[in-house]
Amino acid sequence: MTEGYEQDTNAMQQIQALFESFFAGDDLFEPTVQDFFDAWSEGNYGDAYDLLANDSPLRQGLARDKWIELREQWRAEAQPANFRPGAIEERIEDEDEEEDEDEEELDSEEDEDIDEDEEEEDEDYEEEGIVDVCWSIEMNETPLSARLPELPKATITYGETRRHWFWSSYQLTTAGNEARIVSMTDEGSQIAQLPYAELEQRIEELQENFARLAEKMEEEEENKKDLVDDEDEELENDIITESLSEVLQGVMLTAKGLQYHDALLANDAQITPELLETAAKLAETAQDLERSASYLQILADRYPAQNALPLVSLANVQQRIAQTQEETDGQYTTRFFQLAEKNLRASLKQEKTAMALILLAQQLSHEYAKFDEAEELLKEAEKLSPNANEALMIAVNYGMIAEYRNDIEQAIQHYLRATSIAPDFPNIWNNIGYLQMNMEDYDEAEKSLLHSIDYDPQNTEAYIHLADLYTQIREDLDGAEDVLLQGLEVADEDVGIVGKLAEVYINKGNLDEAERFLDVAEELAPDAAFVQELRAAYTQARTEKRRAMKTRADQRRVSKNNKPKKHKK
Repeated sequence: MTEGYEQDTNAMQQIQALFESFFAGDDLFEPTVQDFFDAWSEGNYGDAYDLLANDSPLRQGLARDKWIELREQWRAEAQPANFRPGAIEERIEDEDEEEDEDEEELDSEEDEDIDEDEEEEDEDYEEEGIVDVCWSIEMNETPLSARLPELPKATITYGETRRHWFWSSYQLTTAGNEARIVSMTDEGSQIAQLPYAELEQRIEELQENFARLAEKMEEEEENKKDLVDDEDEELENDIITESLSEVLQGVMLTAKGLQYHDALLANDAQITPELLETAAKLAETAQDLERSASYLQILADRYPAQNALPLVSLANVQQRIAQTQEETDGQYTTRFFQLAEKNLRASLKQEKTAMALILLAQQLSHEYAKFDEAEELLKEAEKLSPNANEALMIAVNYGMIAEYRNDIEQAIQHYLRATSIAPDFPNIWNNIGYLQMNMEDYDEAEKSLLHSIDYDPQNTEAYIHLADLYTQIREDLDGAEDVLLQGLEVADEDVGIVGKLAEVYINKGNLDEAERFLDVAEELAPDAAFVQELRAAYTQARTEKRRAMKTRADQRRVSKNNKPKKHKK
């Protein structure tokens, strides 16, 4: 039952992949800025220098080698790492201005004849554009940073990870097919100078734009099934591209909203607990957990007399930060779990709350296997009249502890209690069904897995577990095929479902279909052990089928030869 943790990791990976995938288009300015950031953040300063216009002030009038040398000195001191592109967007000119320009161009074309020389000049016409980038990077503070004109001033930092957040815009020009960066504007510093009322107004405008975008996306999602024909691949691709564009618009609106909140926080007199809480929630919505932690840390430090609840929120975010790095950086994970535990215990000294007790119990059991202590904390939480969400978390954590102790029957009872509070809690029914299968309670397992598909149709594990039940217990290959095809409709690139379908078709003897799905599985995960095992099983099945066909052919031939010959009278 660790799905809550994994969702944060998956969400961050999806946002990153979404951001990167959109650069496959024909736009020129955004990819140039992205290339600059890639080169600069990775220390390839020569490549970054080459993407600047010859007369760009960002070159500082330095020769290429001197420009590189300065940045290598900075890199040695600042130790930059883990660059993260938050959002990128090219500014669109005002529609009225575009219409005026179009009218002027038409008038000009009517009044003048364009000769061949002018056509050649048009081919060399320089286009200009401005690209906004909200980004962050981990780095140390160093005086050398002030000598890098391409490095803006951070709008906020998080000391625990050294991460700094920025908003900068880049003016670009292009001649022919190449774009070059002319200048950079520190947007974060500029908006920090705006009056409080104007900042609030801009935040309100962003919220209105986001609401309109969300409404538009919701309407398009409802109409998508009517618009897209399975055979109309071009229309489907257009809709996917438009959806990606709208999602990225939402990402930029959120990123700008956070920058405007940073601008409000730049004035010490304007800081309030409500402002910090709002910023923390917005950052969490954007899946920027470190940024959320930075706001919550300010809140806890600034108001120590009333920081019991902020410390709980901070610890919750720190636990999730720890989980995002659990598979790649053990020291990082350990440090953030230690920070979370420290903050939870500090909060409980000020005020005992159900949430603090639950989060601490969850960490003690899940990370340290301190089940007895965790159970005592959950019992304390039960005495504090927990709300529905807290009662749900208590039941789930009791279930996890029982599962860790291998008391499967007790774990199932706790999880069933959780479903009575929130029947659509992610993965709960799938987990119950899986445990019931292990208990050989197959009828109840089937019901639970069907519940999982009803309440949580995106959970592909439920389809696979149910298919296993049908094939291994019920010997119902048709039932397994039906449920897997149902799962394929919601996740056609899930290698587990695709591979399981190949296995079912092998067992059914439908080797042509088995090969079709096996080929897809190999494209999705060519190195996966179970996919390689499926290929071996398919090859063996194909060999046995050919051998059987040859045997039958031989038998028919022998039978034919052994038939008594008819003699003519």
